[in-house]
Amino acid sequence: MLKLFNQNKIAFLILVSAFFFFFYIAYTAEATYDSGDGIRHYLVSRYCWLHPDLLLYSWGKPFFTLLSSPFSQFGLLGINVFNILCGIGSAFFAYKIAQVLKLKYGLLVIPFLLFTPCYFPTLNSGLTEPFFGFVLIASIYLMFSERYIWACILVSFLPFVRTEGNLILPLFFIVLLYRRKFLSSLFLAFGTLVYSIIGFFYFNDFFWIKNQNPYDGGNKDFYGAGDLFHFIDRHNLIWGTALGYLFVIGLVALLFNSIHTIINKQTKENKLPEELLLIYGSFAIYFVAHSIFWWKGLANSLGLLRVLAAVIPCSALICLRGFHLVMIPFLREKKILAFVIIATTIFWVIRSPFKHEYFPFKMDSEQVVVKQAGEWFKASPYASKKVYYLHPYLPHVLNIDSFNPEKVGELWGLYPSIKAYGIVAI
Repeated sequence: MLKLFNQNKIAFLILVSAFFFFFYIAYTAEATYDSGDGIRHYLVSRYCWLHPDLLLYSWGKPFFTLLSSPFSQFGLLGINVFNILCGIGSAFFAYKIAQVLKLKYGLLVIPFLLFTPCYFPTLNSGLTEPFFGFVLIASIYLMFSERYIWACILVSFLPFVRTEGNLILPLFFIVLLYRRKFLSSLFLAFGTLVYSIIGFFYFNDFFWIKNQNPYDGGNKDFYGAGDLFHFIDRHNLIWGTALGYLFVIGLVALLFNSIHTIINKQTKENKLPEELLLIYGSFAIYFVAHSIFWWKGLANSLGLLRVLAAVIPCSALICLRGFHLVMIPFLREKKILAFVIIATTIFWVIRSPFKHEYFPFKMDSEQVVVKQAGEWFKASPYASKKVYYLHPYLPHVLNIDSFNPEKVGELWGLYPSIKAYGIVAI
Protein backbone atom coordinates (compact mmCIF):
# COMPACT_ATOMS: atom_id res chain seq x y z
CA MET A 1 0.00 0.00 0.00
CA LEU A 2 2.83 2.39 0.88
CA LYS A 3 4.52 1.62 -2.43
CA LEU A 4 1.29 2.34 -4.31
CA PHE A 5 0.86 5.59 -2.40
CA ASN A 6 4.37 6.67 -3.35
CA GLN A 7 3.72 5.74 -6.97
CA ASN A 8 0.57 7.85 -6.98
CA LYS A 9 2.53 10.81 -5.64
CA ILE A 10 5.10 10.35 -8.39
CA ALA A 11 2.32 10.19 -10.97
CA PHE A 12 0.86 13.43 -9.60
CA LEU A 13 4.23 15.18 -9.83
CA ILE A 14 4.78 13.92 -13.37
CA LEU A 15 1.34 15.10 -14.48
CA VAL A 16 1.76 18.55 -12.91
CA SER A 17 5.21 18.88 -14.49
CA ALA A 18 3.78 17.79 -17.84
CA PHE A 19 1.09 20.45 -17.63
CA PHE A 20 3.60 23.24 -17.14
CA PHE A 21 5.84 21.78 -19.85
CA PHE A 22 3.07 21.80 -22.45
CA PHE A 23 1.81 25.18 -21.26
CA TYR A 24 5.30 26.61 -21.79
CA ILE A 25 5.38 25.18 -25.30
CA ALA A 26 1.98 26.68 -26.15
CA TYR A 27 2.83 30.02 -24.54
CA THR A 28 6.14 30.42 -26.38
CA ALA A 29 5.07 28.88 -29.70
CA GLU A 30 5.02 31.16 -32.71
CA ALA A 31 1.92 29.44 -34.05
CA THR A 32 -0.70 26.84 -33.27
CA TYR A 33 -0.28 23.33 -34.67
CA ASP A 34 -3.35 23.41 -36.92
CA SER A 35 -4.44 26.68 -38.51
CA GLY A 36 -7.37 25.11 -40.35
CA ASP A 37 -9.86 23.01 -38.40
CA GLY A 38 -8.13 23.82 -35.11
CA ILE A 39 -8.66 27.55 -35.58
CA ARG A 40 -12.19 27.04 -36.86
CA HIS A 41 -13.13 25.01 -33.77
CA TYR A 42 -11.56 27.69 -31.59
CA LEU A 43 -13.59 30.43 -33.30
CA VAL A 44 -16.84 28.48 -32.87
CA SER A 45 -15.98 27.89 -29.21
CA ARG A 46 -14.99 31.50 -28.57
CA TYR A 47 -18.00 33.18 -30.16
CA CYS A 48 -20.75 30.73 -29.13
CA TRP A 49 -21.55 33.00 -26.17
CA LEU A 50 -22.42 35.79 -28.62
CA HIS A 51 -24.14 33.41 -31.06
CA PRO A 52 -25.82 30.64 -29.01
CA ASP A 53 -26.85 28.81 -32.19
CA LEU A 54 -23.20 27.75 -32.46
CA LEU A 55 -23.79 25.52 -29.42
CA LEU A 56 -25.80 23.32 -31.80
CA TYR A 57 -23.49 23.68 -34.80
CA SER A 58 -22.95 20.10 -35.95
CA TRP A 59 -19.55 20.60 -37.55
CA GLY A 60 -18.27 22.43 -34.49
CA LYS A 61 -19.20 19.46 -32.26
CA PRO A 62 -21.69 20.76 -29.64
CA PHE A 63 -20.27 19.06 -26.54
CA PHE A 64 -16.73 20.15 -27.37
CA THR A 65 -17.95 23.69 -28.03
CA LEU A 66 -19.84 23.81 -24.73
CA LEU A 67 -17.02 22.53 -22.51
CA SER A 68 -14.20 24.41 -24.21
CA SER A 69 -15.99 27.77 -24.50
CA PRO A 70 -15.03 29.13 -21.04
CA PHE A 71 -11.36 28.57 -21.92
CA SER A 72 -11.72 30.08 -25.41
CA GLN A 73 -12.78 33.41 -23.96
CA PHE A 74 -9.09 33.85 -23.04
CA GLY A 75 -8.02 33.52 -26.64
CA LEU A 76 -6.19 30.81 -28.52
CA LEU A 77 -3.93 30.12 -25.54
CA GLY A 78 -7.08 29.45 -23.52
CA ILE A 79 -8.28 26.65 -25.76
CA ASN A 80 -4.72 25.31 -25.84
CA VAL A 81 -4.90 25.08 -22.04
CA PHE A 82 -8.20 23.22 -22.38
CA ASN A 83 -6.60 20.64 -24.65
CA ILE A 84 -3.53 20.38 -22.42
CA LEU A 85 -5.82 19.63 -19.48
CA CYS A 86 -7.56 17.00 -21.62
CA GLY A 87 -4.18 15.44 -22.32
CA ILE A 88 -3.19 15.47 -18.65
CA GLY A 89 -6.59 14.10 -17.66
CA SER A 90 -6.34 11.35 -20.27
CA ALA A 91 -2.90 10.37 -18.95
CA PHE A 92 -4.31 10.26 -15.41
CA PHE A 93 -7.18 7.92 -16.31
CA ALA A 94 -4.90 5.75 -18.45
CA TYR A 95 -2.61 5.43 -15.41
CA LYS A 96 -5.57 4.48 -13.19
CA ILE A 97 -6.65 1.82 -15.69
CA ALA A 98 -3.10 0.47 -15.71
CA GLN A 99 -3.39 0.08 -11.94
CA VAL A 100 -6.66 -1.82 -12.28
CA LEU A 101 -4.99 -4.11 -14.83
CA LYS A 102 -2.09 -4.52 -12.36
CA LEU A 103 0.51 -3.52 -14.91
CA LYS A 104 3.76 -3.07 -13.02
CA TYR A 105 5.08 -0.10 -15.01
CA GLY A 106 1.87 1.94 -14.99
CA LEU A 107 3.69 5.27 -14.74
CA LEU A 108 5.09 4.76 -18.24
CA VAL A 109 1.65 5.13 -19.78
CA ILE A 110 1.93 8.88 -19.13
CA PRO A 111 4.86 9.51 -21.53
CA PHE A 112 3.54 6.78 -23.85
CA LEU A 113 0.44 8.93 -24.29
CA LEU A 114 1.68 12.51 -24.14
CA PHE A 115 4.70 11.96 -26.39
CA THR A 116 3.12 9.88 -29.13
CA PRO A 117 4.12 11.85 -32.26
CA CYS A 118 0.60 12.21 -33.67
CA TYR A 119 -0.80 13.21 -30.25
CA PHE A 120 1.87 15.58 -28.97
CA PRO A 121 1.12 18.54 -31.32
CA THR A 122 -2.67 18.41 -30.88
CA LEU A 123 -2.26 19.79 -27.35
CA ASN A 124 -1.10 23.05 -28.96
CA SER A 125 -4.27 23.46 -30.97
CA GLY A 126 -8.03 23.93 -30.91
CA LEU A 127 -8.64 20.46 -32.35
CA THR A 128 -11.27 18.10 -30.94
CA GLU A 129 -9.09 14.97 -30.74
CA PRO A 130 -7.69 15.51 -27.21
CA PHE A 131 -11.16 16.04 -25.72
CA PHE A 132 -12.48 12.98 -27.56
CA GLY A 133 -9.64 10.93 -26.11
CA PHE A 134 -10.34 12.30 -22.64
CA VAL A 135 -14.06 11.51 -22.71
CA LEU A 136 -13.34 8.04 -24.10
CA ILE A 137 -10.63 7.03 -21.63
CA ALA A 138 -12.54 8.53 -18.66
CA SER A 139 -15.61 6.54 -19.69
CA ILE A 140 -13.52 3.38 -19.99
CA TYR A 141 -12.11 3.97 -16.51
CA LEU A 142 -15.64 4.34 -15.12
CA MET A 143 -16.52 1.01 -16.75
CA PHE A 144 -13.45 -0.61 -15.18
CA SER A 145 -14.54 0.89 -11.84
CA GLU A 146 -18.04 -0.59 -12.33
CA ARG A 147 -19.70 2.83 -12.25
CA TYR A 148 -21.73 1.81 -15.24
CA ILE A 149 -24.44 4.47 -15.30
CA TRP A 150 -21.93 7.33 -15.04
CA ALA A 151 -19.80 5.67 -17.73
CA CYS A 152 -22.81 5.45 -20.04
CA ILE A 153 -23.89 9.03 -19.42
CA LEU A 154 -20.41 10.37 -20.15
CA VAL A 155 -19.68 8.26 -23.23
CA SER A 156 -23.16 9.04 -24.61
CA PHE A 157 -21.84 12.53 -25.39
CA LEU A 158 -18.85 11.17 -27.34
CA PRO A 159 -20.58 11.55 -30.76
CA PHE A 160 -20.94 15.26 -29.96
CA VAL A 161 -17.17 15.59 -29.61
CA ARG A 162 -16.38 13.69 -32.79
CA THR A 163 -18.89 11.83 -34.94
CA GLU A 164 -16.80 8.64 -34.76
CA GLY A 165 -18.13 8.24 -31.24
CA ASN A 166 -21.15 6.55 -32.83
CA LEU A 167 -18.85 3.68 -33.84
CA ILE A 168 -17.60 3.16 -30.29
CA LEU A 169 -20.90 3.20 -28.39
CA PRO A 170 -21.82 -0.35 -29.51
CA LEU A 171 -18.64 -1.65 -27.83
CA PHE A 172 -19.82 -0.26 -24.50
CA PHE A 173 -23.23 -1.82 -25.13
CA ILE A 174 -21.70 -5.28 -25.68
CA VAL A 175 -19.70 -5.07 -22.44
CA LEU A 176 -22.81 -3.98 -20.54
CA LEU A 177 -24.74 -6.93 -21.94
CA TYR A 178 -21.94 -9.27 -20.90
CA ARG A 179 -21.96 -7.80 -17.40
CA ARG A 180 -25.78 -8.01 -17.39
CA LYS A 181 -26.15 -4.27 -16.77
CA PHE A 182 -29.25 -3.90 -18.90
CA LEU A 183 -30.64 -0.84 -17.13
CA SER A 184 -27.32 0.97 -17.36
CA SER A 185 -27.16 0.37 -21.12
CA LEU A 186 -30.23 2.56 -21.62
CA PHE A 187 -28.15 5.57 -20.58
CA LEU A 188 -26.00 5.18 -23.71
CA ALA A 189 -28.77 7.13 -25.45
CA PHE A 190 -28.71 9.94 -22.88
CA GLY A 191 -26.54 12.42 -24.81
CA THR A 192 -28.39 11.92 -28.08
CA LEU A 193 -31.74 12.30 -26.33
CA VAL A 194 -30.67 15.52 -24.60
CA TYR A 195 -29.37 17.13 -27.78
CA SER A 196 -32.36 15.89 -29.82
CA ILE A 197 -34.76 17.56 -27.40
CA ILE A 198 -32.77 20.81 -27.27
CA GLY A 199 -32.49 20.84 -31.06
CA PHE A 200 -36.20 20.18 -31.47
CA PHE A 201 -37.04 23.48 -29.76
CA TYR A 202 -34.50 25.39 -31.87
CA PHE A 203 -34.75 23.69 -35.29
CA ASN A 204 -38.27 22.30 -34.91
CA ASP A 205 -36.70 18.99 -35.92
CA PHE A 206 -36.25 16.16 -33.43
CA PHE A 207 -33.96 14.36 -35.90
CA TRP A 208 -31.76 17.37 -36.57
CA ILE A 209 -28.63 15.42 -35.59
CA LYS A 210 -29.08 13.09 -38.56
CA ASN A 211 -30.50 15.68 -40.92
CA GLN A 212 -27.67 18.12 -40.34
CA ASN A 213 -24.84 15.61 -40.62
CA PRO A 214 -21.90 17.55 -42.12
CA TYR A 215 -20.16 14.36 -43.28
CA ASP A 216 -22.52 13.18 -45.99
CA GLY A 217 -19.67 12.75 -48.49
CA GLY A 218 -21.05 15.38 -50.83
CA ASN A 219 -17.61 16.90 -51.39
CA LYS A 220 -15.74 13.69 -52.23
CA ASP A 221 -14.12 15.33 -55.27
CA PHE A 222 -12.72 18.03 -52.96
CA TYR A 223 -11.47 15.78 -50.16
CA GLY A 224 -10.21 12.96 -52.34
CA ALA A 225 -9.35 9.35 -51.52
CA GLY A 226 -6.26 7.19 -51.12
CA ASP A 227 -4.74 3.86 -50.23
CA LEU A 228 -6.38 1.47 -47.77
CA PHE A 229 -3.06 1.05 -45.93
CA HIS A 230 -2.43 4.80 -45.74
CA PHE A 231 -2.19 4.86 -41.94
CA ILE A 232 -0.28 1.60 -41.65
CA ASP A 233 2.33 2.81 -44.13
CA ARG A 234 2.82 5.93 -42.00
CA HIS A 235 3.08 4.10 -38.69
CA ASN A 236 6.38 5.77 -37.84
CA LEU A 237 4.80 9.23 -38.15
CA ILE A 238 1.93 8.11 -35.90
CA TRP A 239 3.81 6.26 -33.14
CA GLY A 240 7.52 6.71 -33.71
CA THR A 241 9.90 3.76 -33.60
CA ALA A 242 9.78 2.76 -29.93
CA LEU A 243 6.02 3.00 -29.47
CA GLY A 244 5.50 1.37 -32.85
CA TYR A 245 7.33 -1.75 -31.69
CA LEU A 246 5.58 -1.73 -28.33
CA PHE A 247 2.18 -1.39 -29.98
CA VAL A 248 2.76 -4.51 -32.08
CA ILE A 249 4.02 -6.40 -29.03
CA GLY A 250 0.93 -5.15 -27.18
CA LEU A 251 -1.24 -6.88 -29.78
CA VAL A 252 0.64 -10.12 -29.14
CA ALA A 253 0.28 -9.59 -25.39
CA LEU A 254 -3.50 -9.47 -25.81
CA LEU A 255 -3.39 -12.96 -27.30
CA PHE A 256 -1.33 -14.33 -24.40
CA ASN A 257 -3.51 -12.58 -21.81
CA SER A 258 -6.70 -13.87 -23.42
CA ILE A 259 -5.48 -17.47 -23.57
CA HIS A 260 -4.30 -17.35 -19.95
CA THR A 261 -7.59 -15.88 -18.76
CA ILE A 262 -9.75 -18.36 -20.67
CA ILE A 263 -7.71 -21.37 -19.59
CA ASN A 264 -8.02 -20.32 -15.96
CA LYS A 265 -11.71 -19.42 -16.43
CA GLN A 266 -11.23 -15.96 -14.97
CA THR A 267 -13.27 -13.91 -17.46
CA LYS A 268 -15.91 -13.10 -14.87
CA GLU A 269 -13.42 -12.00 -12.25
CA ASN A 270 -10.95 -9.97 -14.32
CA LYS A 271 -11.39 -7.15 -16.81
CA LEU A 272 -10.55 -8.95 -20.04
CA PRO A 273 -13.88 -8.06 -21.74
CA GLU A 274 -13.38 -4.39 -20.89
CA GLU A 275 -9.76 -4.42 -22.04
CA LEU A 276 -10.50 -6.39 -25.20
CA LEU A 277 -13.53 -4.38 -26.35
CA LEU A 278 -13.07 -0.92 -24.87
CA ILE A 279 -9.31 -0.45 -25.16
CA TYR A 280 -8.25 -2.67 -28.06
CA GLY A 281 -11.68 -2.54 -29.69
CA SER A 282 -12.06 1.23 -29.58
CA PHE A 283 -8.68 1.73 -31.19
CA ALA A 284 -9.28 -0.98 -33.80
CA ILE A 285 -12.71 0.19 -34.91
CA TYR A 286 -11.56 3.82 -35.09
CA PHE A 287 -8.37 2.94 -37.01
CA VAL A 288 -10.14 0.64 -39.46
CA ALA A 289 -12.98 3.12 -39.99
CA HIS A 290 -10.62 5.95 -40.90
CA SER A 291 -8.63 3.66 -43.18
CA ILE A 292 -11.84 2.82 -45.05
CA PHE A 293 -13.04 6.44 -45.04
CA TRP A 294 -9.84 7.55 -46.77
CA TRP A 295 -9.77 4.55 -49.10
CA LYS A 296 -13.35 5.07 -50.28
CA GLY A 297 -13.42 8.87 -49.99
CA LEU A 298 -16.11 8.82 -47.30
CA ALA A 299 -17.00 11.16 -44.42
CA ASN A 300 -14.96 14.08 -45.81
CA SER A 301 -11.75 12.29 -44.93
CA LEU A 302 -8.44 13.89 -45.87
CA GLY A 303 -6.32 11.04 -44.58
CA LEU A 304 -4.89 13.26 -41.84
CA LEU A 305 -2.72 11.37 -39.37
CA ARG A 306 -3.69 13.61 -36.46
CA VAL A 307 -7.23 12.17 -36.39
CA LEU A 308 -5.76 9.08 -34.70
CA ALA A 309 -4.82 11.25 -31.71
CA ALA A 310 -8.43 10.71 -30.58
CA VAL A 311 -7.70 7.09 -29.62
CA ILE A 312 -4.05 7.39 -28.58
CA PRO A 313 -5.04 7.03 -24.87
CA CYS A 314 -6.11 3.48 -25.80
CA SER A 315 -2.96 3.02 -27.86
CA ALA A 316 -0.80 4.07 -24.90
CA LEU A 317 -2.32 1.29 -22.78
CA ILE A 318 -1.74 -1.22 -25.58
CA CYS A 319 1.91 -0.10 -25.72
CA LEU A 320 2.14 -0.44 -21.94
CA ARG A 321 0.78 -3.99 -22.18
CA GLY A 322 3.49 -4.66 -24.77
CA PHE A 323 6.19 -3.20 -22.51
CA HIS A 324 4.95 -5.32 -19.63
CA LEU A 325 5.36 -8.43 -21.79
CA VAL A 326 8.88 -7.40 -22.78
CA MET A 327 9.85 -6.86 -19.15
CA ILE A 328 8.55 -10.17 -17.75
CA PRO A 329 12.03 -11.76 -17.79
CA PHE A 330 13.37 -8.83 -15.74
CA LEU A 331 10.65 -8.59 -13.08
CA ARG A 332 12.63 -10.46 -10.41
CA GLU A 333 16.23 -10.53 -11.51
CA LYS A 334 18.56 -8.34 -13.53
CA LYS A 335 17.23 -5.12 -11.97
CA ILE A 336 20.08 -3.02 -13.32
CA LEU A 337 19.36 -4.20 -16.86
CA ALA A 338 15.65 -3.55 -16.32
CA PHE A 339 16.41 0.00 -15.21
CA VAL A 340 18.53 0.58 -18.32
CA ILE A 341 15.73 -0.71 -20.57
CA ILE A 342 13.16 1.51 -18.86
CA ALA A 343 15.36 4.62 -19.02
CA THR A 344 16.27 3.99 -22.67
CA THR A 345 12.62 3.48 -23.62
CA ILE A 346 11.52 6.68 -21.87
CA PHE A 347 14.27 8.66 -23.59
CA TRP A 348 13.42 7.15 -26.96
CA VAL A 349 9.71 7.87 -26.57
CA ILE A 350 10.05 11.45 -25.27
CA ARG A 351 12.59 12.31 -27.96
CA SER A 352 10.39 11.09 -30.82
CA PRO A 353 7.97 14.03 -31.35
CA PHE A 354 10.76 16.59 -31.27
CA LYS A 355 12.21 15.07 -34.44
CA HIS A 356 9.07 15.81 -36.45
CA GLU A 357 8.71 18.77 -38.78
CA TYR A 358 5.91 20.37 -36.77
CA PHE A 359 8.32 21.18 -33.92
CA PRO A 360 9.11 23.89 -33.05
CA PHE A 361 5.67 25.30 -33.81
CA LYS A 362 6.19 28.02 -36.40
CA MET A 363 3.86 29.60 -38.92
CA ASP A 364 3.68 27.77 -42.21
CA SER A 365 3.71 29.62 -45.54
CA GLU A 366 -0.09 30.02 -45.56
CA GLN A 367 -0.16 31.49 -42.06
CA VAL A 368 2.63 33.92 -42.92
CA VAL A 369 0.72 35.23 -45.95
CA VAL A 370 -2.59 35.38 -44.09
CA LYS A 371 -1.00 37.25 -41.19
CA GLN A 372 0.63 39.74 -43.56
CA ALA A 373 -2.70 40.28 -45.32
CA GLY A 374 -4.45 40.72 -41.98
CA GLU A 375 -1.91 43.24 -40.71
CA TRP A 376 -2.19 45.18 -43.96
CA PHE A 377 -5.97 45.16 -43.76
CA LYS A 378 -6.01 46.45 -40.17
CA ALA A 379 -3.80 49.39 -41.19
CA SER A 380 -5.69 50.10 -44.42
CA PRO A 381 -8.57 52.54 -45.07
CA TYR A 382 -10.81 49.47 -45.45
CA ALA A 383 -10.39 48.31 -41.87
CA SER A 384 -13.96 49.30 -40.95
CA LYS A 385 -15.46 47.57 -43.98
CA LYS A 386 -16.93 44.09 -44.18
CA VAL A 387 -14.30 41.50 -45.07
CA TYR A 388 -14.79 38.27 -46.99
CA TYR A 389 -12.42 35.42 -46.26
CA LEU A 390 -11.74 31.76 -46.80
CA HIS A 391 -8.83 30.86 -44.50
CA PRO A 392 -10.04 30.57 -40.87
CA TYR A 393 -6.75 32.04 -39.61
CA LEU A 394 -7.69 35.49 -40.94
CA PRO A 395 -10.47 36.35 -38.42
CA HIS A 396 -8.10 35.24 -35.67
CA VAL A 397 -5.45 37.65 -36.98
CA LEU A 398 -8.03 40.43 -37.30
CA ASN A 399 -9.53 39.55 -33.88
CA ILE A 400 -13.06 39.97 -35.18
CA ASP A 401 -16.25 38.00 -34.62
CA SER A 402 -16.19 35.62 -37.57
CA PHE A 403 -19.91 34.88 -37.18
CA ASN A 404 -21.16 38.47 -37.33
CA PRO A 405 -22.64 38.84 -40.85
CA GLU A 406 -22.22 42.61 -40.64
CA LYS A 407 -18.47 42.27 -40.15
CA VAL A 408 -17.46 39.21 -42.17
CA GLY A 409 -18.58 36.84 -44.87
CA GLU A 410 -17.23 33.36 -45.67
CA LEU A 411 -16.35 32.32 -49.20
CA TRP A 412 -17.15 28.62 -48.86
CA GLY A 413 -20.44 29.40 -50.55
CA LEU A 414 -18.58 30.04 -53.79
CA TYR A 415 -17.49 26.41 -54.06
CA PRO A 416 -20.44 25.26 -56.22
CA SER A 417 -19.83 28.11 -58.68
CA ILE A 418 -16.11 27.28 -58.79
CA LYS A 419 -16.99 23.75 -59.93
CA ALA A 420 -19.47 25.13 -62.44
CA TYR A 421 -16.63 26.99 -64.14
CA GLY A 422 -14.65 23.79 -64.49
CA ILE A 423 -12.06 24.53 -61.81
CA VAL A 424 -11.14 21.33 -60.01
CA ALA A 425 -10.01 21.55 -56.37
CA ILE A 426 -6.79 19.70 -55.64
